Amino acid sequence: MVTKLETEGWNFSEFGDDKILIIANSKVAERAGFLSLYKLFAKRYPLSAKEALLKRENIFSSYFMGSTDKKTSKERETGIEHLVSFFEKKNYNRVIKYLKQQSVFNSLTKHSDKQEIENKLEELTTLRKTGTVQDVFDFCQTNQLSLCSRNLQRFLKKLKIDIESITDDEEKKRATKNKTFYDSLMHINYNEIICAFKHIQEQTSYSTKHGTKGEEYRNVLVVIDDTSWVAKYNFEKFFNDTDDKEDRKLRTKNLFYVSCSRAKENLVVLALSKMGESAMNKITEWFGNENIEIQ
Repeated sequence: MVTKLETEGWNFSEFGDDKILIIANSKVAERAGFLSLYKLFAKRYPLSAKEALLKRENIFSSYFMGSTDKKTSKERETGIEHLVSFFEKKNYNRVIKYLKQQSVFNSLTKHSDKQEIENKLEELTTLRKTGTVQDVFDFCQTNQLSLCSRNLQRFLKKLKIDIESITDDEEKKRATKNKTFYDSLMHINYNEIICAFKHIQEQTSYSTKHGTKGEEYRNVLVVIDDTSWVAKYNFEKFFNDTDDKEDRKLRTKNLFYVSCSRAKENLVVLALSKMGESAMNKITEWFGNENIEIQ
């Protein structure tokens, strides 16, 4: 479907005008290139993976990708990816400001100092694309490109404690989870962090439908699938009006409305799960038989 729409002039490139809206964050992560990263956060934070990773409330998420001010919603450009972005755009004044804000380098007046920083950032830029999260994290720490927050420092300090020496069961369980999470995160390809950052900065064509309220795009491809979140959404039962769970019915209705109302010019709805006859009758009534294609 994406290929077909692109031949018709739709633009799903990094800075294109068109968007693909998908119901589940895991599906977006898969298509946007950071599925392993998302799965890890979903396992560690089963009820708040989106907040921990995509809203960057986790200490590692914010270290690599910055954060958002909760009061003003303003981007806090404090992540490693922000630093690299400034460097790649040749915004050297912003690079220096970043490093001084981190209190890493108080003085960058000598040409030799600036040359040293440039060399380090060039190496970092390359390492990000080939190395693991551990490789990039160690490089940034060794070269003092960005300091760890106090919370991150405390977390790393606790990791050094021998788990077997912990007597409290709950504390031991928490320490084990943190150690497992840290080890798994460090082994992931750093390119997934890059992809997650691009997604957060809306530099990809993929988005979850939940996060698009109030936003509009030229053309929109809405992807619905009743196998994604069965407990929360059921589109077939919404279309044929047979859902006996009022909260799910209302939730599905609102999500479908929000998704479809994002398109300014063209809208395509792609159903990946089968729709029964009664559901298809309602879909035909709404969209018109001439606008329906079954494969």
